[in-house]
This record gives sequence, structure tokens and C-alpha cells, in this order.
Amino acid sequence: MSTTIEGPDGKLRCRWCGATPEYLAYHDTEWGFPVDDDFRLFEKLSLEGFQSGLSWRTILTKRDNFRAAFHHFDFNKVARFTEREVTSRLKAAGVVRHPDAPGTLPGRLQRFAVVAHVRELVDVKAALVCVPADAALGVARELLQARIPIVECACFEGKALAAHHAALDEAADHHHVAAVVAAGWDPGVLPLLRSAFEMLIPRGQTLFHRHPGLNLHHTTVAAGIRGVKGALAGEYSGENGSTQHYVYVELAHGVALAQVQAAIAADPLFAGDVTQVFQVECLSELEGEEGLGVVLALRGSATNGPHESLLLEARFDHTSFSARVMLDAARKLSRLRRGAHRYALGL
Repeated sequence: MSTTIEGPDGKLRCRWCGATPEYLAYHDTEWGFPVDDDFRLFEKLSLEGFQSGLSWRTILTKRDNFRAAFHHFDFNKVARFTEREVTSRLKAAGVVRHPDAPGTLPGRLQRFAVVAHVRELVDVKAALVCVPADAALGVARELLQARIPIVECACFEGKALAAHHAALDEAADHHHVAAVVAAGWDPGVLPLLRSAFEMLIPRGQTLFHRHPGLNLHHTTVAAGIRGVKGALAGEYSGENGSTQHYVYVELAHGVALAQVQAAIAADPLFAGDVTQVFQVECLSELEGEEGLGVVLALRGSATNGPHESLLLEARFDHTSFSARVMLDAARKLSRLRRGAHRYALGL
């Protein structure tokens, strides 16, 4: 089936335009066109919320009514609506009565200004910049030019991170403000943990693995061990082709993890391979978290001693972790000299 149709004027358009005449003008003048006006962008976001569960045609036919009810989506005015105003406007004829959008700001936020750009605010203590890496430098420079201290978490590595740091250092120093770069999980906290491991065990082999490539499955071998209530296992192929096993076990009360680890290591399925066994409180919660986390291990060489090793196994929400790191950095901005600083726990 063709993806286009011929309109009444003979022009080819996307097939969905044939559903209703209202779609023709929308297709020709709005659909796929970039929006650089803040009020128009707020309108689009709001109407998308009202559209939930309805056809877009319904929203288009009522759009003029929405504009009249909500001050043409002037967010400065909408943000100051009281609950009574929202209720009365949602009762207006010709709008979709969707209780979730747009609504009033929570009471504790109503005292804060609503602006189109952070530069319109006065006395900004810090701006947290969390944008795609290709936009990070431009956004950061604009804020620094306005002499607003920033914390950013763009994902750069190696030479790219060094160049990014140098560019922001120059801009921050020029405008006499401080900036913190790489304030996230990676880059951010994870490199600090790796450095700490390598400082404690200077001669050894580091193993790092991100969970997204690890598919967990139920293992009857581990689950069949006495005292194990349930078990999940995953396999990962190391750089040298060797198989690494990760086994997560939920244990009955009073069962020693060391005994279970020994029983798993002795089983033919795991014998001869590197196997890490981790105890978890609830196996069902781990299944829901699958793919979120890392394993970082460092094993010392013989010169360090026969039992010298470090292991970090973590499961977490990447976004929440990064947000906490950025807030930690923001609290320290006032103590930093002008220029850009790499995030560190002791900033």
C-alpha cells in the first residue's frame, strides 16, 4: 500500500491526511515543522496531554477554544492560575475536560517565577545542565556568558572529555564563574571508584561489565542448593573469550552465603569459569531491575598477596544517581574558584 495520497489540489501528502479535511492544513503548515517559539511549544505540549486517549482531530477542532481558555498558552499566566480558575476554564464550552493538564503548580512552587529563559531570572545560584552531548557546550557557554554557575553531566570520554573540559574552563574563567563538568555517573562517580580500586590494588586485573548486556535467567542448579529460595544467573563473555558467571541468590534465614558460593563453584556447570555469587533480599525485585547496574572487580597479582581483591556489584537507576551527583556538585559551587572543575567527592 502506498504511503502517500493525492489531495484535492493534486499534491501528494502522507496517507493519514485522508482521514479528515482538518488534517490537510495541519500537514502542510505544522506537521514536521520545527517550533522555536516558547508559547507555541507550550501549546503543543499541553495539547498532547489533552489528546491522551482521543484522536488528534478532536484536539484540532477545539484548538481555538483551548487558546481562548488558556490565554493563548502564555505559560506566565497559566502558571499563576488558581485551582478555581483551572476548574472554571476546564468547564468552558468547547474544550476537552482533562483534569491533568494544564493544572496549577504545587503550592510550594507558585512563589517561583516562570520564565522563557533562565537569563530572565535574577540571582541564579546555579543551573543544572542535562542535555545531549552535542548541545552541551553551546548551552553551557550561553549560561556562563550570563555569569550563571553551572553543573553539567554530558557523556564524553577520553580526549573528547578533556577538550570539553578545556572549552568550559576557558569560558567560565573569562566570565568569572565556576562550572563543574562530568558530574554524573559516568563520567563522574564511576571513574572515581575505578581510580580508588586501582590505588588500593596497584597491580592487578580490572573487570568491568555493564548489566545491559547481561540477560538473567532462572537457574535450577543454584536454586536446588539447600537453603537457596531462588536464583537468577547471567553469563558474560570477557575480553579474552572466557565466560564469566553472575549468580544472584535469595537465601533462607540463617543460611551462610559462603556455603552457597562453595556449592555453586563446585558444580560442573560453573567449574572452571569465573563465577561471582551475590545475595539479594528479593529476587522478584531484581528481575524488575534487570539491565540496570554494573559489576566492577579488581583482582591483585601474586605479588599483592593471595587473597587481595575488590568487588563492586551495583543495581541502580542511572537517572536518579546522576541527579544526586549534580545536586552534590551544585551545593559546592560557591566554594570553587572561577573556571571549570571535574567532579570529585572532595570538591
